Amino acid sequence: MPSALGDLSRRSIAPQWYLEPENGRNGSTPRIKLLTYSEVDGVEGKAGDFRVRIRRKAAYVNWDKCTGCGLCQQKCPSKNPSEFDRSMGLGKAIFTLSPQAVPNKPSLTR
Repeated sequence: MPSALGDLSRRSIAPQWYLEPENGRNGSTPRIKLLTYSEVDGVEGKAGDFRVRIRRKAAYVNWDKCTGCGLCQQKCPSKNPSEFDRSMGLGKAIFTLSPQAVPNKPSLTR
């Protein structure tokens, strides 16, 4: 999922409004680098001295240029199976996980 909480927001019984403040706090902590829409590819070393290899998924949106205004989501004519709903319903091809998502940047499903 393209939000910092990823699948946790889908699996948790806690409502989205409860999870998002924690999500935002982590994004403002100087020693934590927020890598959304990414997966750990490997860990080497030992506790206190390790390296983590991370693979970033393609969002198909240039997040450096995106302002998070949502205009692309409003104008998108394409409907795809919703990733958040585990393909049980349709959603826009370009989406953010929630209005409070950190970062508030969309991803495009292909």
